[in-house]
Amino acid sequence: PPSSPPPAVSSLVRQRAQWGARMGISWWRMAFIFGPAIARGDISSLGLYTPFIFGFLLGRVVKQYKKKVKLRGWPQKVPEDQYRRWMLGVLMEAMFVVGFLTGCHFLKTETRSLFNFFLSSFVCPMLRFCIPWRNKGPLWNGTALWDTTWGETSVHI
Repeated sequence: PPSSPPPAVSSLVRQRAQWGARMGISWWRMAFIFGPAIARGDISSLGLYTPFIFGFLLGRVVKQYKKKVKLRGWPQKVPEDQYRRWMLGVLMEAMFVVGFLTGCHFLKTETRSLFNFFLSSFVCPMLRFCIPWRNKGPLWNGTALWDTTWGETSVHI
């Protein structure tokens, strides 16, 4: 019979797969993106990674901005020091993005696809967050065809 891998190796592989699932990594998508880059020999090129880094940094800005909801009584009843901490956090994350873009400019990296990542990682989440009002679609036999928010609808448009 074929030999099976030692239990330690198979458990390590299983742990890594679970780690990827927890992080929201689609292994098929990663293979689709990085497979051709490996075949072309572009895997060591910094330009391959810049959109992913940019999307991650923009996601951090969105997360920091969404912390505003956790400040009870926004904007009238928020203590000044808590407001300053929140604002400083948002500015710091935005400065990371500006610093990254400045570095891309001076290193003359490939930045053609950054606009798509800007839309998907910043504009769409911010629209969903800033326009939370309900949007029920037209009725069909007494039930709404869709039940969503205006932010979600604006993202799909």
